[in-house]
Amino acid sequence: MVNNSKLYNFNEIKGYWQGKLPSNGKEIIIIFNFSRLDEDELLCSISIPEQGLTTAYCEEVTFKDGLLRGILKPFEASFAGHIDKDGSIVGCWRQNGNIFPLHLVVQNNNFPTPHRSQVPLKPYPYEEIQVVYENGRTNLTLTGTLTIPFNEGPFPVAILLPGSGLYDRDYTYQSHTPFLILADYLTTKGIATLRIDSRGIGGSTGDPILPTLEDLADDIKCGINHLNMCTKIDPKKIGIIGHSGGAIVADIVATSQNIAFIIRLAGPGISSQKILHRQVREVCTTTLEEDEIEYLLKEHLEKIFKTIVDEKEDNQTISKIKQIINEIDALHLPLNAKKQDVENIKLGLSSIFCDFTKISWTRSFLLHNCQDVIKQIHCPVLALNGEYDRQVSSKENLNAITLALSKGQNKCYEVLEMPHLNHMFQTDYSGGKKNYGEIEETIAYSVLKIIADWIITHVEKK
Repeated sequence: MVNNSKLYNFNEIKGYWQGKLPSNGKEIIIIFNFSRLDEDELLCSISIPEQGLTTAYCEEVTFKDGLLRGILKPFEASFAGHIDKDGSIVGCWRQNGNIFPLHLVVQNNNFPTPHRSQVPLKPYPYEEIQVVYENGRTNLTLTGTLTIPFNEGPFPVAILLPGSGLYDRDYTYQSHTPFLILADYLTTKGIATLRIDSRGIGGSTGDPILPTLEDLADDIKCGINHLNMCTKIDPKKIGIIGHSGGAIVADIVATSQNIAFIIRLAGPGISSQKILHRQVREVCTTTLEEDEIEYLLKEHLEKIFKTIVDEKEDNQTISKIKQIINEIDALHLPLNAKKQDVENIKLGLSSIFCDFTKISWTRSFLLHNCQDVIKQIHCPVLALNGEYDRQVSSKENLNAITLALSKGQNKCYEVLEMPHLNHMFQTDYSGGKKNYGEIEETIAYSVLKIIADWIITHVEKK
């Protein structure tokens, strides 16, 4: 991202564009999102749903004299193109010495998207209010949607927190909208909900850079203050539902605020280092066995973790991480490994640790001790993890959560492993190997029912 004061007719490219790239003998969809931070700054993010890439931010993005350019450094890729006569973008994609044709068309409401049968249809049988509130400490404006049953109230309410990343209020990913569906289900059961846009996304202000865990917790505390002023909300029955990294934020808020409950969905309980170890293994698409990848990565990951924690200047941090990644060569590989394996491992490491928008969050995540924080939670807790979760493994994390709650003498908690469900709580009989976008279901009905029933039992009737 650069200061670029001579943008050429920015409105021509603003918004979402979709095209296809060749990959392993087939074509995969790639989505570009062009936006503008202010008068002089252009931002571009890329997602590749079939490869699980939800948001990768480009650098050095320019649109001058009708020519569009950008670089995706972690993937050693770049793109260039121009607006064609039919309004599409025609150009090329360069990666690893190869050049591929790139043809992008505007993604609008008429663009085909997978059918998601769980998406509720309007008019909704409840009140939907657009809310705006301030985080005075950071001078940020946060926007979202409050859903309230039509009855008189006051009602219990659940604040919905997405996982690590920048998301709109519906937690949109790969054409799924799990928070829209969760909010709809809970509200029809008499439970209000609040879901908000991440900083810099949708109607919320701020740079689209993932804040630290503490910053995210501060945003939620401001949301709680807003809910305390709503006459239809019971201020003694405000709770939080956090998914994945959002569960960690819920933990932090619960230790400093008077929260009625928290629900941890696919939330970590083991150390941050172990979680990142597992996620690195998942993105390293190689022919190697898991223990071989573990052996190969151990020394380099420890160096990366130490660099992130010790180095406070983000640009310098990423520069040092790239040096560590470049140290990996064929000499470190097992005898049965291929040269492409080391390239895939480097690519996986870069995709996780060389993202400027997430480095501050990663630093706060590495410094966070899940066990110590969970021990301090004394409100009712429900923890659900999917059996086939390949990002936050179910058994070891649920065991750690149970141990921490027990040691902290929490008197009201329930910990459940959900059979056949993946990280996003979709039914996945492939053992979690399917891409989220390939599955029609957004969130299993069993999870929706357990959440609503648990809130009603432990909170609403009190």
